[in-house]
Amino acid sequence: MDLSPSEVSSPFKNNEADQSKYLKTELITSVEPQLAESGASKCLAYNKRIGFKRGSIVSEIDKRKATMPKDQQYRMRKKVELQKLKNEIRWLQEELSQLRAKWQLPAQDLDKSSSIQKRQRIQDQQKISSNDGGVAVSQNLTNNKERTPNARAAVNEPATEHPESAQSGSCSAEVAKIKLPMFLTEFHTEVASNVDLSDFTGLDGEQRRFGRFSFPLSLIPTVERINSVYGDISATSLVSPSVSTTVYVLFCAVIRDMEHLRLEEVTEDIILKWRDVIKDALRLGFNVAFAMEHLKKVVFAYIGQRGCKLLHYIDSKISTFEAEVNDWKKKRTEIYEESKMCVNAAENFIGVPVSTGLFP
Repeated sequence: MDLSPSEVSSPFKNNEADQSKYLKTELITSVEPQLAESGASKCLAYNKRIGFKRGSIVSEIDKRKATMPKDQQYRMRKKVELQKLKNEIRWLQEELSQLRAKWQLPAQDLDKSSSIQKRQRIQDQQKISSNDGGVAVSQNLTNNKERTPNARAAVNEPATEHPESAQSGSCSAEVAKIKLPMFLTEFHTEVASNVDLSDFTGLDGEQRRFGRFSFPLSLIPTVERINSVYGDISATSLVSPSVSTTVYVLFCAVIRDMEHLRLEEVTEDIILKWRDVIKDALRLGFNVAFAMEHLKKVVFAYIGQRGCKLLHYIDSKISTFEAEVNDWKKKRTEIYEESKMCVNAAENFIGVPVSTGLFP
């Protein structure tokens, strides 16, 4: 059933103004709940975001307020410890001044110790001042509180270089020289002999015959001593005396040199010269193996004397250091006895507030 607009009933049929007012009221009534609901949801979401942020800010502030007393107590405790260290350093400096006057310690040692302590104290103050937020102070404060058995802080004294320390760099080289060097290889090498009579002294002048050979008068005592102990060393030689006399004379000259030279006077050149003469005698069939065996002992002794010198040097250093250590121990005992009461009192306040014992 179709109704024309003219047929639709309206309470405001005869009044257009009332009809327009009615339509506006209906429109507002139908749209307003939707707008209100949308606006409320947006407002609620906004309030939730704002509330969350405000809650986080408030919780952070509360945390800071809660930790602030602890941080203040921590800083105060560290400042007290720093003050104790300052007082202890001041006391040690006074002790060092007294020691310097009593034992005449070098002034530069006292100045170096004071500068070291002053520099460390400045670093500690900087570290404490940089911890305004309550960050833990560096552990250097506690690490530097190294104590001696009598509870006093150990002062970092610079190491005193002794005059002999300049030789310490050569010790390793000397130790290396103790080992058998290449000289032993050269000693056993077979080489042509270049030794002649001019390499020895006292072989000129009048000669005297002994057995089949003639010797300079300076060698006669040596020849007699060799013959009395080892017999005729030329008996096993098949070479004519006219050929072997020079070698025999050189061999006796070697033995005479051994009788007159001390180990510290022997050199490598002398040892190699002796070796050449003894080997020439062995090649000609002389019974002189005993001389070669003895020369080997001389070689080892020549090498070993370097080690002996180094060992004696080390022993002297040990004795010096032991005497110095004993002297410092004696000084330490005297200082401790003089300040025993103060030291014992300081032991009761190590690592604790100075109020310890005030309220038993």
